[in-house]
Amino acid sequence: MKPTRVPCVHDEPPAARGHEACVRLREVGLGNHGRRIRSAGGRFLAYGLAGWAVDSLFVAAHTGRRCPGSLLNVPVYGLAQPLFEPVHDRIRDRHLVVRAAVYGTGTLAVEYASGRLLRRLFGDAPWDYGDAPLAFDRLVRLDYLPLWAVFGLGLECLHDRLVT
Repeated sequence: MKPTRVPCVHDEPPAARGHEACVRLREVGLGNHGRRIRSAGGRFLAYGLAGWAVDSLFVAAHTGRRCPGSLLNVPVYGLAQPLFEPVHDRIRDRHLVVRAAVYGTGTLAVEYASGRLLRRLFGDAPWDYGDAPLAFDRLVRLDYLPLWAVFGLGLECLHDRLVT
């Protein structure tokens, strides 16, 4: 059975907002099927688990390490609920490059702040970029900015699927 094309959740055509990927997800049958997560806590957990899974897959592909990332990363990625959602709602009409820059920069800031907090609480953060080029305080890598920008653009579709 051929999947039907479901329009993007936004009022404007998807291309106008850069949400082409949202339409593609629905074309292959990955729409939200009426499942919304209305509670902030539920969305916090959804972002946390999704981020942890993507992070674990990235680390496995990048380093060959097969064990999943630390579960301490779940609340760090969960911060997308109170921090990312309002930003996405405010800038969703902006150009794709502007949104990507905001998401990449914001993610680096949150990664650094949460890493510092985890160091203070537990003595170390679950990630350590060591002496990698463009690493700052072993907690962020500036060369990962484009990756975090793409991650943020992916969160746009997740956010829309969770709330609409």
